Amino acid sequence: MSTEPLSHTPENAQQNASRTETPPPIAFFTPSELTAYDPPEGGRLVGHNHITKGATAVIAGAAGIGKSRAAVGLAVAGARGVDWMGLTVHRRFRSLIIQSENGPLRLKDEFSAIGTNDLDGYIRVSPPPPFGFEFGNAQFVAEIKAALADFQPDIVILDPWTATVTDDKGKDYRETLQLLKRVFGCGDDSPALVIVAHTRKPGNGDRVPRGRSLMHEVAGSYVLTSHARCVFNMLPASDDTSDDRIVFENSKNNDGQQVKPSAWHRQNGLFLPCPDFDWNAYNGKQERGRSKIGRGDLREVFEKAGGPMTRQDAVKALREVTGCSKSVAYDALSNDGSFAECLAAEGAMLRWSESEAEDSESDHA
Repeated sequence: MSTEPLSHTPENAQQNASRTETPPPIAFFTPSELTAYDPPEGGRLVGHNHITKGATAVIAGAAGIGKSRAAVGLAVAGARGVDWMGLTVHRRFRSLIIQSENGPLRLKDEFSAIGTNDLDGYIRVSPPPPFGFEFGNAQFVAEIKAALADFQPDIVILDPWTATVTDDKGKDYRETLQLLKRVFGCGDDSPALVIVAHTRKPGNGDRVPRGRSLMHEVAGSYVLTSHARCVFNMLPASDDTSDDRIVFENSKNNDGQQVKPSAWHRQNGLFLPCPDFDWNAYNGKQERGRSKIGRGDLREVFEKAGGPMTRQDAVKALREVTGCSKSVAYDALSNDGSFAECLAAEGAMLRWSESEAEDSESDHA
C-alpha cells in the first residue's frame, strides 16, 4: 500500500466516497471463511494491534494532562513514521484531527515547536467549529464526509468526547457511537477512530488506580471503554503542578498485547522519554490503610467479582484492595451508608448498580 499523500481532486473524492457508505446491518461467515480471513495490507497502524483501521481506541486522562498533545503526537508519528509513546508505528499514515478545544493560537505554538516541513501531506486539523460537533446536522456531516473522501485519512482523532455527546447517559453514548460509525465508516477500509476522553475527577479518599482498573475511571466508561478495542490512560507522575512528567498506561487492548506503563516529559510539542523515572516511588503513592473509601474502590471490587457478592466477601475484597479496616469496609457497604443508592440487596447478596453518569468525586464513606 502506498504511503505517499494522495492528491486532492474531485475525481479522487468521487472514487473514495464509498468509504463512508453504511454496510449491511449484519453478515454471517463459516469458521473456514473466518480462518481464511486475510487482513488488508496496511491495516495495522500502531503497536501490537493497538490502533488498527476500522477499530476504535481511547486516549483518556484528566484535564490538562496532555491528551490533546498526545493525540497530535500520534498524528505526527504517523506522518514521520516514528514510534509513538514507545509503540511501533508500522507505516506512515494520514490523520484527520477533529477538535474543539484548541484555537489557532495554541495550534500555532504547538506546531511551531514540532516543525511542519514534512507534515502537510499527512495531517489536517480543524479549529474549534463555531457551533461545536454537530453530528446530528446534515451540513456538518456532509463537510466531514467530503473531508474524508478528499483526504482519505487512516486515522480520525475526535477531541474531546464530551463535545460529541449531548447528554452524559448510556443511551446517548451508544447512539453517538453508532452515528460516528455511520459517518466515518465501518470495516477494514475505514479509518481508525481515536477518541480523546476525560476521566472522572477523583475524590480525596480514592486510591490511585492501576492497570485494568483505569478503564473504570473514564467518564462514561460503561459504554465508551466497552466499545473501544484499546484504551490508553495518561496520569500525572506526582501531585506537583510544576512536574512535567506523565505516566502512560495501556489499560485495555482486546486485539493484542498490553504494554507496560511508561514515563514521559510533557513538552509544548511532543513528549520526551523519561528513562530515569522512579517507579518504586510512583507505585508507592497507592495509599494503604485508609479511613475513607471511594466510589471507584467499590466499583473495582464488584467488577472484579463479576457480579453480586455476599457482604462478607465484599468486605474481604474491599480490605484487600484498599487496606482499610473491617469497620470502614462494613460502613461503606452498609444499607444506609454513603453508597446505599448503588447497593442493591438480592437475598443474601449485594449487587453494585451504578449510574453511568455517576462521578467518583461525589461521595466517600
